[in-house]
Amino acid sequence: MTTDSSLRVDGELTIRAAPDRLRRLFENRFRNAVEHGGDEVAVRIGALGDGRGFYVEDDGLAIAASVVRAHDWQIAITDAEEGGTRFEISDVVVLDPVLN
Repeated sequence: MTTDSSLRVDGELTIRAAPDRLRRLFENRFRNAVEHGGDEVAVRIGALGDGRGFYVEDDGLAIAASVVRAHDWQIAITDAEEGGTRFEISDVVVLDPVLN
């Protein structure tokens, strides 16, 4: 149940998009936010500062970011090779490197 989750829309933006695909994008993003961010996740949607697009963000990454900061690590978010999102954590002290 997501009764404590929230959605905030900042500003207005009209875009041209295929309705079914855009709906699928938002459904996927919201589902991932709830599944990985918990029942109290906050999702925010808004226009990019340059006016050339939009963002969908949630505060679920805040937990990961606080762990990364506590260890003086770095985090980068990129596209995954097979689709989706890849989180790269670096500046980690590796005690026993095992590479696949």
